[in-house]
Amino acid sequence: MIFSAILWTIGGFFLLLAIVPTFLGHTLFNWAIRWLSTATISMGIIFEPVGSTILAYIILHEKVTGAQWLGGTIVIFGLMLFILSTKRKPKVTISRKH
Repeated sequence: MIFSAILWTIGGFFLLLAIVPTFLGHTLFNWAIRWLSTATISMGIIFEPVGSTILAYIILHEKVTGAQWLGGTIVIFGLMLFILSTKRKPKVTISRKH
């Protein structure tokens, strides 16, 4: 009986880990579309593995391999190039002469 309760508790945690981050992630991306272009948001998604690696290093004390350092550096460099190449277009307003 105790084993069954523990199993259900662990299963519930895994279910929450699957539902909550997915729901929160999609909600935040949909919210960000109001202020950012879809291209900017999709480029932000590319940073996700780099962010996960950084968190795993800090929280779980995971080792980062040379290939991960190289890949993360390439991703960050690419994101910097994208950010620097993207310019906000000024809003054009048409005013009427009275």
